[in-house]
Amino acid sequence: ERGQKVYVLHHHSQDDLNQYKGIFNKLLDDFSDIVIAEFAGHAHTTFHRVKRDLRTYTKPVRVEFFAGSGTPADNLNPTFRVYKYDTQTFEILDWTQHYLDIDQANANHTAGLPVVWYTDPPATEMYGISDVSAKSLDRLAQSWLVGPNASDTSRTWRAYANQMSRHCKEHAPINRIQEACGIFAYEDVRAHIPGCETSQADRQSDHDHQRATCRALYPVNSGPLPAEVMSRLLTELFTAAVEKDLVEL
Repeated sequence: ERGQKVYVLHHHSQDDLNQYKGIFNKLLDDFSDIVIAEFAGHAHTTFHRVKRDLRTYTKPVRVEFFAGSGTPADNLNPTFRVYKYDTQTFEILDWTQHYLDIDQANANHTAGLPVVWYTDPPATEMYGISDVSAKSLDRLAQSWLVGPNASDTSRTWRAYANQMSRHCKEHAPINRIQEACGIFAYEDVRAHIPGCETSQADRQSDHDHQRATCRALYPVNSGPLPAEVMSRLLTELFTAAVEKDLVEL
């Protein structure tokens, strides 16, 4: 009645809600005219999921965004995103992703040189779409299902895979079909999309396929990062945000 809109922020994805997943999704579906988007973390990499309505499974209604992390968990490059939104409707209009080449950053630090943050083009430019609405991202994911194998190197798919791996120089293979199907958040939706009909058991699990691993100077099994390393990474992240006018002191 007040015309208010809501962003839902949660650490874990819907798949980690176990027996409460259905209740959670139904609640958001019932208020799909109010809930604009979801933002989640935990996976330590960047991707998104398109949520369709739970009645017909045909209408894209919102997007769940995962934006990586500022730390090199799973040996991925530190990254952060800036989302552009309409100040009247609160609709998400675009995003820009910034990342740090951790190998280069450490080499620069040793040499006394400044750390360099790189910026990807806006999502709309990368994917050649007019907006990042659920409908547009749903259509984009379906376009990645066209092709004879999972090694397709189309421009838009490469852009998505690069953001998933956070531009690591060496990363585990990212399967196009698995990831495109994974964007459709519900099994009932996947069952009606050509190329995604196989059961969840026949594909890599949702949790596993979110994690693209990368070679970096900090081995993934080395335990927690030293406090001084974490302090430096977070300082660089905050400094980059300040320099890009993303936060105010």
